[in-house]
Amino acid sequence: MFGGKLIDICKDRAILNKKGIKGGYILSKDDLIQLEGTVTRVLGGGTMEIQCDNNITIRGVLSGRMKKHRIRVLVGDRVQVSVSPYDTTHGLITYRF
Repeated sequence: MFGGKLIDICKDRAILNKKGIKGGYILSKDDLIQLEGTVTRVLGGGTMEIQCDNNITIRGVLSGRMKKHRIRVLVGDRVQVSVSPYDTTHGLITYRF
């Protein structure tokens, strides 16, 4: 997922590679965790509560492309959520099945 070069986050939140040099890597869309789940609650402002297949509850917001094309997501819809490995409590809804 990270090419094997991500090791640790030090106290000043700079990412170190194997040689201990500051710099690190910026996550791209390919590095996000893709989860699938069902929308259980609509919280307003495009924010939704999603129950994933592995029994994790995530708060997700609609992606800009879904807002642009006015794709509606309702309670009970199956969606795909992109979640950052750093904060797995909220994510970005990228696809509606």
